[in-house]
Amino acid sequence: MANDELREIFNETMESVISEWLEEGLSEKEISEKLTEEKIKDTMLAIMDKSSEDSLSFFKEHMYEIAYTEQAKTDEFVSRQRQTWGAGLAASQAMYIMAVESAELFSKFVAEDLDDTERKHKQYSFLVLQHMHGRACQIFLEIFHLMRLGFADGAYARWRTLYELCCCADFIRHHGEKIAKQYYEQSNTDDQNYSWAKGALDEKGNKLDAGSFKKIQEIVNIDSGWLSQYKLACFITHASSQGTFGKLANGSTENLIPVGHSNYGITTAAEHSAICLCWITGEFVTLFHHLDSDARCKLLSEWIKVLRDAYFTAHEETFGEKLGENESSKTS
Repeated sequence: MANDELREIFNETMESVISEWLEEGLSEKEISEKLTEEKIKDTMLAIMDKSSEDSLSFFKEHMYEIAYTEQAKTDEFVSRQRQTWGAGLAASQAMYIMAVESAELFSKFVAEDLDDTERKHKQYSFLVLQHMHGRACQIFLEIFHLMRLGFADGAYARWRTLYELCCCADFIRHHGEKIAKQYYEQSNTDDQNYSWAKGALDEKGNKLDAGSFKKIQEIVNIDSGWLSQYKLACFITHASSQGTFGKLANGSTENLIPVGHSNYGITTAAEHSAICLCWITGEFVTLFHHLDSDARCKLLSEWIKVLRDAYFTAHEETFGEKLGENESSKTS
């Protein structure tokens, strides 16, 4: 049973003081008069202040030692994590390189080989999708390092942003230069809403109601499976009760409160981030016809199978749970 150390110190202090007063010949009544509520409160505050000062001095003196000890624990965890998820993490890192190289190859083609008239016809679409893809690659790398360090919930919270980028990139890609220009121009304002999507038309030429991310999801025609996963990511990202009690790092049967690294829950973030990276890469590098980029998209799509198999196998071997494939995958 945990002790209240400061209260014990307070009680010992008061007992010592009372003993001294008794030795001095004070009566119980006189002692009671001395021990006013205000004096007791002042004594407790003095003890708390002294304890805080001592703790502050200790941590200032030993903070590097404490930090190195914690880093050693982290290094030990990362080593175990690599043993568990090594093949999957390698597949994720390789996929990141594939996506970055695909963007570099396509950007070079557009800059050096594409006809000026054709390039100008989609200049805002190219600019916006290029930057969105770059942001997506960076987020994917953040997710990778969060998984490597055992932070499944943090990784999935970042997947939420990656997913949103994919939906918006899909919407921009399929609704043309006007929408891309509006997206770019809004970057120079404080407007955080989806006003950049206004004016988009459907196939019949009717204006679309695209004033929110929810509407954009509907227009992009996202599978219901993804909608449920996005909802889960929202729970994890925000201060929801569902995200508090249903953390990915906790497992389905554990009743724990994770406060640090965990090797559980990695598969979901790994699989979904790979699918989204493939998706947004396809939106960008197929903006203009380029056979090499088409081949890279095919490679990324096939690589998802390699990556999924690596993570699913590791999960089954480690936790004894067999996972099914995500049937809602969209890989462009």
